Amino acid sequence: HMESHKLTSKAEKSIECEECGKHFSHSGALFTHKMVHKEKGTNKMHKCKFCEYETAEQGLLNRHLLAVHSKNFPHICVECGKGFRHPSELKKHMRIHTGEKPYQCQYCEYRSADSSNLKTHVKTKHSKEMPFK
Repeated sequence: HMESHKLTSKAEKSIECEECGKHFSHSGALFTHKMVHKEKGTNKMHKCKFCEYETAEQGLLNRHLLAVHSKNFPHICVECGKGFRHPSELKKHMRIHTGEKPYQCQYCEYRSADSSNLKTHVKTKHSKEMPFK
């Protein structure tokens, strides 16, 4: 435990991972990085799409996104951590997780989470049934 205490010392400006030599500015980043080595050989790492941050825990990635990147993408999905500029984009995205499909085809049982997908469906599947404009 003394070795890990040394790593968390605030006096050190650069903390090095003893397994790969990568440097970190604070012990929390090193701790998260160490999961890379623990999870080696598995695909359990969650990577930030805006920087090089990575973690084995989705919750930590979500927290990172909120703390670091929320200015550009202030509307963060609580399920996967993806950020959006506008609340309407987040609302639309959430349908991936909820399975909500509010757009119903007037000609058949087809439903869609996205209005543009419904328009494409109607044009390609029901062009004969559509009234002329």
